[in-house]
Amino acid sequence: MFIALLIFDSADDSKSEYLQEKQRVEQSLEELTQVINALEYNITALYPLHNEEYVLPHTINLTGNTCNFGGISNDGEDYDFLFSGPVEMCAPDSPLYQEAYRRLFIAPSMAYFSKSIDQISSIYFLSKDKFIISSPKEFAQSIKGDTFDSVVMNRPYWVKTVRNGLSQQRNRIIYTGEYEDYLTGLKVVTITKGVYVNDEFKGVLAIDAYLDSLIANTSSGYQLSSQPGPNLRDLVSFTFSEPVTIQEQFSGLYLNVDEPKRIHIIHIINHEQSQLMVLLLFYALSIGAIWYRYTQATQGTLRELAMRDPLTSLSNRRGFEERLKDKEELRYIGIGVFDIDDFKGVNDEYGHEVGDQVICHIGALITDSLRQCDIVARFGGEEFVVAVSGESDELISSIFERIQRDVSLQGFRMKNGEKIQITVSGGIHIYAAHLFENLRHLWATQGIRKADEALYTAKSTGKNKVCISSD
Repeated sequence: MFIALLIFDSADDSKSEYLQEKQRVEQSLEELTQVINALEYNITALYPLHNEEYVLPHTINLTGNTCNFGGISNDGEDYDFLFSGPVEMCAPDSPLYQEAYRRLFIAPSMAYFSKSIDQISSIYFLSKDKFIISSPKEFAQSIKGDTFDSVVMNRPYWVKTVRNGLSQQRNRIIYTGEYEDYLTGLKVVTITKGVYVNDEFKGVLAIDAYLDSLIANTSSGYQLSSQPGPNLRDLVSFTFSEPVTIQEQFSGLYLNVDEPKRIHIIHIINHEQSQLMVLLLFYALSIGAIWYRYTQATQGTLRELAMRDPLTSLSNRRGFEERLKDKEELRYIGIGVFDIDDFKGVNDEYGHEVGDQVICHIGALITDSLRQCDIVARFGGEEFVVAVSGESDELISSIFERIQRDVSLQGFRMKNGEKIQITVSGGIHIYAAHLFENLRHLWATQGIRKADEALYTAKSTGKNKVCISSD
């Protein structure tokens, strides 16, 4: 059983590592997406600004049936980019020359991103007019003037990107993975976007990213594929697949992992070798701790329920007494009893359900009128008992008067919108704390007797008032 627990725990570790790997892949692809969007904007939005001659030094060479444009920086170093196209691209009076020449301004940016971002294998622009710009230059160098169609136009990313343009999804980024790079044979993922100027398709902008640079764990069989893999879990393997999302949009790729059994077993050992002995001890301790916490929590819950009024969730008499014995002792303490005036009439006219709602409403109003250090409880029926302490009897009196005023001014509004005028009467007696050993002693000897006498006075002299007495 323990071994099974360890294995299942290891499967959770594998799932966690998978999610971390997926997050890393999504973050890397999102960064590359921002790069391709920036380059596409540079080509399309700034295209009208580049009708004049290209201001940076450059070279134009014709070798056999292939024309190349290259770049030279102001300090004389070569930019790592290259244009490659058919012979007519080198003829200054040809439309292809003009079209390619107007693309020279984007090449230094391509070279900069290609050099500065480790995940990028190459950045290239494939023109519908059958020339290519690439950085680094090796990709363009491999494309001869008469091989554009055979090398490029059958590539999966070209087909997908052109197809999206035809379906009016021109702004969509296409993610194609994984396949072998044309030059190196290494596995790459390609990010492409169609380039349109004045609604005219100009070509495809692409970024190749090495799969090994996107995925940190290269030994566990991760793949980026356009097809989802299975989700299987057994004791000695881990196979999982989830869609890759970029900016909360499905990319069309799935991150699949089929961890070889040997790797997964090693994975379990590496994760759990120090856990088996600990687990046995931990299991015994856990059972004891769980049982202890369960019994403590159960007892605590039962104790809390025993001290709560089930209707209002205020303290009941027992809860009031428990809180009173722990209350901070100040110079004076007031014990007050509040009773809803003519509550029987509310029950008779509106029913006991509304009567219960009124009781809960009054309990909430009294609570809102008190400070956090004060105590309120429902002793039963429509009777509420309040304990307020302070350094002066004037402060205590003002708090009790505020309770009566807040309740009587607000009333109670039923669900149908009808308002019921509700008032309360209160009887309060204020004690000097030094006359008693402690608050427990005060409550044991006095209780609510004197407060009840003051309440009787308030009821018999007109209601909707508080009567306050003191020693």
